Amino acid sequence: MSDDNVPVHDEVRGHLARLAGFLAGTGSGLAAIAGALAVAGWLAVGATNGFDAHWHVILHSVSAAVALVMVFVIQYGTHRQSRAILLKLDELIRTDESAATR
Repeated sequence: MSDDNVPVHDEVRGHLARLAGFLAGTGSGLAAIAGALAVAGWLAVGATNGFDAHWHVILHSVSAAVALVMVFVIQYGTHRQSRAILLKLDELIRTDESAATR
């Protein structure tokens, strides 16, 4: 328990929710433009340095890290959306007395 008597898992959940809110912006048009500019800059730096081996190692490392993080972000978003749909469906079934619950 923390100092304000909030369970630790609630604090972690709050931090994850804030992180997810921040990462939700990665699907915006502004983020796409920023990504395109970053790639253009990366190519410009590579061209001026002759695309040496060090450049390739950094490129592959950053690409792998970003891909790994995005897999978890996409999985989290998909799970959250599915959960919301199922909760709404359960609520609709509970409100309609003629609905089959089988």
